[in-house]
Amino acid sequence: MIFKRYSMIFFLLSSVAISSGDVDNLGNLKKIKDPQLAWKLSIVPGLGQFYNEKYLKGAVFFSSEVILLRNISMYSADITMRNSLMWLAIGLYAYNIIDAYIDAELNTFSNKNKE
Repeated sequence: MIFKRYSMIFFLLSSVAISSGDVDNLGNLKKIKDPQLAWKLSIVPGLGQFYNEKYLKGAVFFSSEVILLRNISMYSADITMRNSLMWLAIGLYAYNIIDAYIDAELNTFSNKNKE
């Protein structure tokens, strides 16, 4: 299950690393996103991230789900591996929905200190 451990670490670190800032270069806040719409769009993996204008993160979520579903069908004879991949796909799917909701909720949050 080393694959499972390293893949979860990879997904968590990549989602933090590729998230974009909340403020553009001029210091203006981006337009307000609807969190309800973001998580509803995330029913299709990655679509909520595209709504939040996090295109790379959306592509990573979508391609990860596609690869996991393909591997689940390949390991249909090995029940232990298939179930492990299934749980990983479900966890990644839930993380996709939660991440889209939180990104939309916090899109106007400024990380600059007010003085």
